[in-house]
Amino acid sequence: MSISLEEIEIELGKYLLTMSDIPAVAWQNRDVDPARPFFAVDHVPGSRIDPTLDGYGETVTGQLMIYVVIAGNTFTKPANSLVDKILMHFKYRTLISLTIGGILIVKPPEPLPGYRDGPDWRLPVRIDYEIQT
Repeated sequence: MSISLEEIEIELGKYLLTMSDIPAVAWQNRDVDPARPFFAVDHVPGSRIDPTLDGYGETVTGQLMIYVVIAGNTFTKPANSLVDKILMHFKYRTLISLTIGGILIVKPPEPLPGYRDGPDWRLPVRIDYEIQT
């Protein structure tokens, strides 16, 4: 049984929104300019494989990228604090329930190097997931 990209994105987004005390979220392909800090979110689909002969054992992988965006030319402490919250919320082996199984976080979330983005500072976090149907 296959799972749609739409369902994956919806469930990852709903799970993100269960975090307490988070800033506004800017979803991919949406024009917004929220107050800083905020989260910018991208879903990066990965591979789909089916090692079974019957076609009923699909494994879907991908990444959820969450960028913590703060005002540039300031200390990075607020961004680091929000990244720590993301790391705790999307801990390794977290299982996000689906109607046909679950989205499993398959490794510890990985903070990536921060960078300037115009007037802002972005600190990305990569969250790797896998779904077995």
